[in-house]
Amino acid sequence: MKKIVIGIDVGISTTKIVGIDESGVVVSPIRIKATDPITSLYGAFGKYLHDNKIALSDVEQVMLTGVGSAYIDEPIYELPTSKSEEFVADGLGARYESKLDRMIVVSMGTGTSLVKCDDNEIRHIGGIGIGGGTLAGLSRIMLKTDNIVIVDETYVEFAPAGSSCLPLLEKYDNLVITHTFSKTHNLAGARLGFCIARPALIADMNRVKFSYSPYNVNAMTQAAGAAAISDEDYFADVTAKIIAERTHTTDELRRRGFTVFDSATNFLFATTDRMPCVEIFEKLRARGILIRHFNAPRISDYLRITIGTPEQMQRFFAALDEILGE
Repeated sequence: MKKIVIGIDVGISTTKIVGIDESGVVVSPIRIKATDPITSLYGAFGKYLHDNKIALSDVEQVMLTGVGSAYIDEPIYELPTSKSEEFVADGLGARYESKLDRMIVVSMGTGTSLVKCDDNEIRHIGGIGIGGGTLAGLSRIMLKTDNIVIVDETYVEFAPAGSSCLPLLEKYDNLVITHTFSKTHNLAGARLGFCIARPALIADMNRVKFSYSPYNVNAMTQAAGAAAISDEDYFADVTAKIIAERTHTTDELRRRGFTVFDSATNFLFATTDRMPCVEIFEKLRARGILIRHFNAPRISDYLRITIGTPEQMQRFFAALDEILGE
């Protein structure tokens, strides 16, 4: 048997393993699922050797990557063992397969990352590598549960008082509440948010984050977020104005014969039989007014209308009345 280098991507719940022999041939990639990274790693390693009839003496080196590799602090079966950052491993793997020296590598999954390869420089330039398996695995290992409950409170500021699940954090240690700056704080382009959970769970999330990339939010974005939450009076005033305009817009649409769903967000979902909704959408767009139309089953005859300022909504209704009167 030729000497072989074995690469192992150790996840929290899934481990992927592949070998490359001394002639450069890729040998039988496999993946193994398990309830913890140690079991997953050694289970994958043992199965890989068995299925490919590889003896330990044939293994020249073991290379580890992935968030689960943080749990491995000793050589695998006394074999030469090294670790590589996951983003670097993504870049090296893409270079090997493509035979290119310059490229952008997009690693797509629940967590999607971008890695730039420029000759010998491999650098993470965006995104994250934390996927659903990592989060599910953390729930098993750290909280001893398979059930992390994530509540997305993106629009909670637009909902009636008492809608937030924050009080439940005192009762449940497997609860994670997520928020964004994209809606009420008007920072959609910043791609900034935060989560709230018990301290132990937050600490585990940070450990995973730091094993990938601790710089997923730059300094300017952090400063913008801090400034956005520094003026609570302004924030509350703007939110109240949007809610008031949402109520007014709902009434005006219903007065024009639209069916409008009750909303606890900063937009409305509405339909009408006066004209096909796609036609309304296109005619509004031709007038420089943008709303959303979804060409999808069951909602193809509905419109999503984001609430703007009173002046913007007046312009919207003026154009809508003109269109419906044609």
